[in-house]
Parts: sequence; C-alpha cells; structure tokens
Amino acid sequence: MKIVYKEIKRKKIVSTLLIVALFFALDLAFTYLYFYFNINFNGQFQKYHWFRKLFSFSDFIIKFFLLFLLFVNMTYKSFFDFKSGKLKFALFMVISIIISIHAASRLNCIDEFYFYSKTLVTRPFSNRSQPDQLLSHKGIPNSQSADCYYIGDSIHGCTPIFFDSLGYRTVPDSLKLKNEKLDLYLGCSFTFGDYIMAEDSYPYLTSKLLKNNYINAGCGAYGLGQMKLLIDSLVGKYPFNYVFIQLSPWLSERSISFNGPVDYGYRSFPYFSDYGKSFKLNPPSYSTYAYSRKNWRETPPSYSEKIQFFLTDGLKIEIHDYYCYWLSRLKAKAGIIPEPTRRKESLEKYFYSYAINKCKKNNSTPIILKLKYPKDECRELLDYLSTMAKIIDLDADLDKKVTETNCSYETLFSIYYVNGNDSIIYDHHPNELANKLFSKRIYAELKDIKQD
Repeated sequence: MKIVYKEIKRKKIVSTLLIVALFFALDLAFTYLYFYFNINFNGQFQKYHWFRKLFSFSDFIIKFFLLFLLFVNMTYKSFFDFKSGKLKFALFMVISIIISIHAASRLNCIDEFYFYSKTLVTRPFSNRSQPDQLLSHKGIPNSQSADCYYIGDSIHGCTPIFFDSLGYRTVPDSLKLKNEKLDLYLGCSFTFGDYIMAEDSYPYLTSKLLKNNYINAGCGAYGLGQMKLLIDSLVGKYPFNYVFIQLSPWLSERSISFNGPVDYGYRSFPYFSDYGKSFKLNPPSYSTYAYSRKNWRETPPSYSEKIQFFLTDGLKIEIHDYYCYWLSRLKAKAGIIPEPTRRKESLEKYFYSYAINKCKKNNSTPIILKLKYPKDECRELLDYLSTMAKIIDLDADLDKKVTETNCSYETLFSIYYVNGNDSIIYDHHPNELANKLFSKRIYAELKDIKQD
C-alpha cells in the first residue's frame, strides 16, 4: 500500500512539474510574440485593439486550461477521484474552474499591465506626486519633476515641472509673479497644465494679465472631492482676490466612486455619499501602491524583467490594490462604510454652490470656468449657478477657432512633437494655444466687469 501511495505521489509531483514547465514555456513564447508584434507594428501594438484582444484572450485560455489541470492534478486522489459521488465530483470540478478562471484572469491582467507599461506614450516621473490620506495624492513640496512622452523607440522628451513650498505647481524663480493680490485655481490636469510648461498654462497667463500672483492647486486626476478639501483648507487661510473653479463633467464622476481615474490598477479617491438630502465627503477607502510604480518604459523588455514586474508592481497593483478595491465595495454593500452617491447632478449643484458661498464669506470672488462641458448637458446647472457667480465659457473661443479654420479640435488643441514639417500628437490635454485662448477669454470678461 505504501509503495502504491509513493508511486501516486511521485507521478503527481512529476505531472505537476511538467504542467508548470509547460506553463512557463508557453508564457515565455507569448511574451516574445508580443515583443515581436510590437516591434513590427512600430511600437503601436496597443492601437490594434481587435488583434491585441484576440492575443490576450488566447493567452487567457491557455493559462486557464493549464491552471485547471494543475489544480485538478494537485487535488485528485487527495480530495476526490473519479469514483467519488456525483455531487462531490461536480463540486470539485466547479471549484477548480472558478479558481482557475480567477487566477488566469489576474495573471492576464498583470501581463496586460506589463505590456502597457512597456509601450505607454506618456508617463509622469515617479516623483511627481506622493500619497496623501485625504487627497489620495498631491505634489511634493519644493521638488522638481517632469512629464515624459515616448514616440516609438527613438523619440523621447520631458516637460519640466516645479512645485512650490505647498506642493502646488509653479514656474521657475525667474518667471515668478511678484504682485501682492493672490488668485486661486482649482481643477484637474487641465488646470494643472499637463505636458505644457507652467508659464504656458492658463492659471499663470491669466493672473499675469490681471497683475496678480497665483496658486495653481489643480492636479492630475483630481475631482470634486479633492477640490472641496482644497477649498476648505485654502479659502480663508489666504486672502484670494479671485478663486477660479473648473467645471467639467468628469470632475463629479471622479468623486462618486471608490476608484479614481487611472490607466491601469486601482487608485482610491475621496468620494461623496448621501447624507440625508445633502452629501458627505468620505476619505479614500483603501491604501494603494498606484503612486509607487516604476517607469518600466526606460528599460529593455525581457522575460526576466516580466518576472520581476510580476513580483513587484504586478502583485502590488493587480493583486493587493485589486482586492482592496473589491473589499471596499463589499464593505459598502454590508453597510460598514458609506456607498458613493448616485446623484451626480445634485452633487454638482451642492459642490459649486458650497464653493461659491465659501468664497464669498471670505471676501473672494468665485469664477466658474466651464471647460469641455457641452451646454446641452449642463444647461440646468449653468442656469442654477448663474445667479450666484460669474460663469465663463472657456469652450467658446475654441469652438470659434474650429469653425474659422475648418480644422478639428484635436488638430488645433492637442499636444504635439514637432520634427521639421512633421508633427505627432502624443497627448490630448489643451496645448499652449488653447491655454492662451482660455486666459484671454477670462481676462476679457473680468476686465469688462471692472469697467462696468
């Protein structure tokens, strides 16, 4: 009996090792196939969505099948065999399928994350922001960073970024505004000025025209949650002349979910929940590794590096952060933590009226900047806010320019790499021209108010 048991155990070990070896061999083949396709598609494999999805699905099916065999092989004769009762046999088959599907899905997500990290076009330096318990992330005070872009394997550039003593974006010392009056700007990456110089962003250009100093508290991926926290911490502490508050549809969307906007992974954000007829702002519901990612784009791809990626960023983000995110959702369903509100339109009215009143109580003039928000989608909101504060439509001059030139919005206002007569779009945030039009529009409307 012992001899039979040892023989079964030996066969199980051998078959397990064979399955594991086959798994790594096929994973290695798929990895280098991906590299091959990416090279032959000039680094743009991500754009071929249908082929990439087929490639990823094939990889998933193979991983699932091998993991299923591995799990059955490890549990067969230990927990069940083919002579087991139908219920027991079916139970272990179902459990094996569920575990294998989930494990293959997570491994597939890590692979996708690695391939994306190797072929991404734009990437902030890892020291551009630091985790924050309330805001989720913020700039690092008195630091210098950069936004980088990659076009294929030959073109690479960076836009320098400077942070002041508070961790907000500023310009180099030689360009700093010395005026006594102070303006505040609140918003996301459109206000921050992603991939353009700080001196070309509309906060700097506008305050320069107004002959004021300024604080640009805009930050990439921020939503209404972060904007409310900043209003509460800054308005009243500093004697702002104007407070410019961005109005875009995605700002509210980012504040009604546990997970903030991120290319890959799970980024915990402050979020609003229902509080009677009003709303309550809640801190991020889980901690995340999303802000400590390595810049994998700058190292040559290899299978050994992919294993290293799996053991570091892969496990941190697609395992730790993934389960933390889903745990938050389960906690909300169980009533342990508040669920995010679903009343997006009411939340916008609440936030902007709150911000306007906060500014007025502290002798600051609130200015609402409508940006990339179609009028037919926010007409009711604009009518509601128009009696409370000045609203400036930053889309107006851009739409006019599109009509005058008969060029698309993307062609006119995206961010380019220029090489002789060639230009390549690498980012879709508003470029220098768009920001110049924003500042001129704001200055013109505020100048008219002063003259009146």
